[in-house]
Amino acid sequence: MSGDRALAVALVVMLALTVIVTVAAFGQHSNSPAAAQPGVTGSQGPAYVATATPSATAPQGSRPTNVPTTTAPPQAPSAAPVNTACSADPMAHVYRPSRLQILAACVTVSGTIQDIRGEADGDYHVLLALDPGQRCNGLDCLDDGNRQLQMGDLVTEVVCARAVTQADAIATCSAYHNNLTIPPVGSHVSVTGPWVFDAHGWNEIHPVETFGS
Repeated sequence: MSGDRALAVALVVMLALTVIVTVAAFGQHSNSPAAAQPGVTGSQGPAYVATATPSATAPQGSRPTNVPTTTAPPQAPSAAPVNTACSADPMAHVYRPSRLQILAACVTVSGTIQDIRGEADGDYHVLLALDPGQRCNGLDCLDDGNRQLQMGDLVTEVVCARAVTQADAIATCSAYHNNLTIPPVGSHVSVTGPWVFDAHGWNEIHPVETFGS
């Protein structure tokens, strides 16, 4: 009986040793570093792997399409230069100025003198064949009267430049004589003065303020 008891004790001791060794081996395995796995960090559970998202920033060297650009404010158009070559009161020595409709207060045109005519009211009519493309205040300098009655020329008038023989025009040139030099026929000149419509039926520069080369 004592032999059986000794055997039982030996079996219990062997079983206990087996359990201790097994527990020790399991504990050593659980404490060893885990192999690195994507998305896994130790014993903390799975981690979410960040994925790249499209950036709002454009590639270097290119202009972002969604970023507003700043442009300089538009410049106001510059005013056309004012012609200051005309008198403040150009009609002061014009015979019956009421017959003239002012189309532009002061213009300058160029062309060739075709004819010079002395008038009884003390004026000279200087007929000017305009250079191609000439405009008066953005409009055609000539009208049908110029084309039909003045051989297609623009009439330019130099006032109070000769003896007055017309009785009702004498007062206009009283105590005034125009010393403006009129270039000869065939001269290419520029002419400055008010652009008007004369009630006789054509357009003129009347009076001529200056002749230029």
